[in-house]
Amino acid sequence: MIERLKGRFEKAAEIAKCHDRIHLFSHYDADGIASASVVASSLRRSGIEFDVTIFPTLEPKQMEKIKDTEFECMIMTDMGTSYLNELGELGKDCIILDHHEPLTDIDLNHVAYINCHNAGIDGSHEVCASTMAYLFAQAMGDNKDLVEIAIAGMIGDKQHIGGFKGVNKGIIDSAIEDGRIICQDDSLIPSGDITHSLYESIDPFIKGISGDITGVKELLASLNIVDLSDQIEKKRLEYEVLGRLRSQGVSDHIIDQCIQPRYHLPTYGMDAERLSRIIDACGRSEKGDAGIDLCLDGKSPIAESTYMKYTERLLRCADDLSKNGTIVMENIQFFINTVSGVTGTVAGMYSRYLGDPMKPIVGFQPEGKKYSLSSRCTDLALDKGVNMAAAMRECTRAVGGNGGGHANAAGGSIHKEKKDEFLKLLNETIGKQIS
Repeated sequence: MIERLKGRFEKAAEIAKCHDRIHLFSHYDADGIASASVVASSLRRSGIEFDVTIFPTLEPKQMEKIKDTEFECMIMTDMGTSYLNELGELGKDCIILDHHEPLTDIDLNHVAYINCHNAGIDGSHEVCASTMAYLFAQAMGDNKDLVEIAIAGMIGDKQHIGGFKGVNKGIIDSAIEDGRIICQDDSLIPSGDITHSLYESIDPFIKGISGDITGVKELLASLNIVDLSDQIEKKRLEYEVLGRLRSQGVSDHIIDQCIQPRYHLPTYGMDAERLSRIIDACGRSEKGDAGIDLCLDGKSPIAESTYMKYTERLLRCADDLSKNGTIVMENIQFFINTVSGVTGTVAGMYSRYLGDPMKPIVGFQPEGKKYSLSSRCTDLALDKGVNMAAAMRECTRAVGGNGGGHANAAGGSIHKEKKDEFLKLLNETIGKQIS
């Protein structure tokens, strides 16, 4: 079905090649940073100069900055769908590469709008913004090596869980066949230094291990683990971790999703999941440029140090939430978080490994007079009929805010005084979805 978009990608490439300078705008998560990096690489190889601006969300405040750009062409990755008409009114060439559920699909002057949903392709599981950026890059030239960056975005968007599907699978299978990505054996534990991997583990989050260096050392000592290259020792460790996840109430369905292939990236000398975590940390720490530098140049000391500091913040917030829990309503659960940039990640962690997997979770982060919202739900909730994109869009707008995203992961913002009204509406809306 991606062939239905081929003409749009070709049109977008033609527009881009008509300009000497282009302004890129993208989202601040792993998929946003990766997709911007893929596009930036393809532009640089075509001799086109570019600037990159990273946003935590796209709302009127950000639209004002977009309107002020001096560039005559802009490319939006991982955002833009909800402001399609406004972007069309700017009178500048605009390319939108998105995978969020569309509100419309109309032809506008100066706009090349490419959204996988408009070709009947699921943007929550089969295609992410990095996939769209990768396909755009192929329309710009032979840029198949950029798959190493694209897979980091796919993993950041959790589209590898249960195995890659659809368009993503086709791209990754081809890259493995060409040797651009090295697929390693299925494993419950991320690759790399085992002490670091266990300590930094959020997906899965292992109570008493994740974020607890003493717990990690005690675990390894109790099992007398010395050499994880020894398959027997590795299996013993995985069996112990498996038991701990089950004892904290994690469903076998979610555990099975954690046991997955690991993908080594030769250019970066690291696991794709680690690259994804590093660039995600950069974006959420307001250092998206460091994440893009890492993707474009293969190294960035700033990106690595940013990742370590971000991980400590993330683990601290996750530990607090694991101890204090959420506030549970009939159909949803929620929490308030004051640690910047980690709300969505922690919400996803809690819903999968600590909370009720059947109830969507919403994290509230104070930002001045508003709350920034991050919501997540598991596949189990999706199967019951939950759609967070629709629910967040409807309920935020009903209280004068804005929101949207994917069926399993959506965000938005509302005024603080509207919190209780919003929660009541959301609880009722989710109830209707699953009834």
